[in-house]
Amino acid sequence: MDNLQHLSAQSPLYAKRDLLKNGSGQAVTLSLESEPNLITLRGDSADKSFLAAVKNLIGSPLPVKPCSSQEKGEVAALWMGPDEWLIIANETDSLKPLPEMALALAEYHCALVDISNSKVMLSLAGPSSRDVLSKGCSIDFYSNKWRKGHCVNSLYARCDVTIWQRATRDHYAILVRNSFSDYVSDYLLDAALEYNVA
Repeated sequence: MDNLQHLSAQSPLYAKRDLLKNGSGQAVTLSLESEPNLITLRGDSADKSFLAAVKNLIGSPLPVKPCSSQEKGEVAALWMGPDEWLIIANETDSLKPLPEMALALAEYHCALVDISNSKVMLSLAGPSSRDVLSKGCSIDFYSNKWRKGHCVNSLYARCDVTIWQRATRDHYAILVRNSFSDYVSDYLLDAALEYNVA
């Protein structure tokens, strides 16, 4: 028993940590975001009292417009559907523990589920990032609809992903299930090769 090693959870992309690092001077960079807190929230978007309670709880309003997001500080809320949002917190202490959040919303007909351990978040940035995304997805990333805060659920290389434009035109977050993350990251790295040739 004394010889047993202490095990800790690791990202499914831990073995690729050296490949998934920002490179300076490259046309496209792909990196692995530090493991964010991810919470799926379901509720009534027509209930103003519910929306106000969630805003008070997470510090950021819930977006009600399709394919949009709201971000304040370390917390973002992404519109996933008429009654569904994805809450992303980059810092562990940015959100209250899930039981406390559920208690604060107990009077509303809603559901909170922690999905932090089911997905990874990749960061794709650089002037050719839209070209890389276009290689595996049928969405028009050059459309004027795409601007800061825009997000969609779609397929990338035939895998379910959430694509979110984080900041500038050339910075995207890609959320993918753990089981597909190795394949999707390989696809993205391969798609970026031609743009990073010196």
